[in-house]
Amino acid sequence: MRLDGRADLIRALGIRPEQTPNQWPDALLCLSAYAQWEQAFLDRLAGDFAFAIWDDRRQTLIVARDQLGVRLLYAANVDDRWLVSNSLERLAAVPGLRGEVDDCWTATTW
Repeated sequence: MRLDGRADLIRALGIRPEQTPNQWPDALLCLSAYAQWEQAFLDRLAGDFAFAIWDDRRQTLIVARDQLGVRLLYAANVDDRWLVSNSLERLAAVPGLRGEVDDCWTATTW
């Protein structure tokens, strides 16, 4: 994961700049943005990233990748389980996964 525009994101989150050099890795900034803005946090992210966040309180899975699709991310639903991976081969090895690919990808929350 690599977030661009860290300074703007840090400022918007209200984090003091002296706290950020090594104490706030990109993944923590991403989680902090989700905690503050919920799903709207995706509009504030730029860079190369692919991740999944499970929000147990809301029973929501958020799967996202960068706007240009630099980072690969695949998701599949098998027997009411969501599987997320950056490797299509790993998903293909899961028993019960059909070999069909949905080329029409849209941002959504499961």
